[in-house]
Amino acid sequence: MKYFFQISYRGTNYHGWQRQLSAISVQQVIEDTMSKVLRQDIIVTGCGRTDTGVHASQYFFDTVIQEYPEYDLVWRLNKVLPDDISILSAIPVEIKTHARYDAISRSYAYYFHTQKNPFVALTSTLVDHDNLGVEMMQAALDLIMENNDFRSFCKTPDHHNTTICHITYAQLSQVDKGRFKIDITANRYLRSMIRIIAHRVIEVGSGKLSLSELRDYFNKGNDTEQIVMAPPQGLFLTEVVYPFDTV
Repeated sequence: MKYFFQISYRGTNYHGWQRQLSAISVQQVIEDTMSKVLRQDIIVTGCGRTDTGVHASQYFFDTVIQEYPEYDLVWRLNKVLPDDISILSAIPVEIKTHARYDAISRSYAYYFHTQKNPFVALTSTLVDHDNLGVEMMQAALDLIMENNDFRSFCKTPDHHNTTICHITYAQLSQVDKGRFKIDITANRYLRSMIRIIAHRVIEVGSGKLSLSELRDYFNKGNDTEQIVMAPPQGLFLTEVVYPFDTV
């Protein structure tokens, strides 16, 4: 039978979700752990890729388990997995259900702070600017929401069938003193799109980029020499929505 597993992880120690040939990934740790606990070969399919060092407070993968154990599998897996990966739940689903292709929206949060803080350094990006223009950053996000072709905000646009994405939510908020986050929800994303957006928005807030210059990026197509990404440690996948209940 097929199951959906909901997990969370801190990506600091991993080269993203996707299994790699010569680097440790979250997928590899999950598959190796489940295979050991269940004593059968387990292959999992994730709801999407995440870059090296990126985190997820909500992530889903699906897998087929021939005989689901009578013991509490979630508890057993959490006892074996490292501290930076947590299994939150497991639910049975139809065999055709797909963790990646059935998702109808995904939400990300990008955290950044303006005062050096050792307690958030692994999960937030330090921005060396004392007085960011909060209203200007929100105006930049509003401008981004007005557009749907993000070719200029993609590291490898020619690798995608289309560069059209529909952002339905883009909001800046202050988490605490000197710490902020950008929340974005869309139906799909291009490679490194959120990190490129975050970099541009922070540039607007620091006065390095005007709103008119940001608007021009949507008209320039894609110039790989201009592509700059915000560091990965501030990025979280926060929510994945499906047309069915995953609770």
